[in-house]
Amino acid sequence: MDAPSVLLLDIFDTHVSKKDIGVVTKKTSALVCWLPANSTAVSQPSDVGVMKHLKKKSTALWVAETRKSTKVTADVGRSTATTEKCAPWGLVGVCACEK
Repeated sequence: MDAPSVLLLDIFDTHVSKKDIGVVTKKTSALVCWLPANSTAVSQPSDVGVMKHLKKKSTALWVAETRKSTKVTADVGRSTATTEKCAPWGLVGVCACEK
């Protein structure tokens, strides 16, 4: 992403590892911030308005790519998924977040 960005994450430990945070920070230069406990209900409207576009672009990228069928560990799988989820944000653009 070219514009400054912030990635908000809930504090559920299994959602993201420290390694994944490093990948996100390196690939996007985003500032990673943790949401306080029990505060995700407040942000649900942005989930509907932003994530819909991200999921659509993410699916399009996944379908367009040739997937290799290799056996990977859970850590490698999570890191790969995190990397793949970073790419669509550049396609969604800032306008989707402003709506």
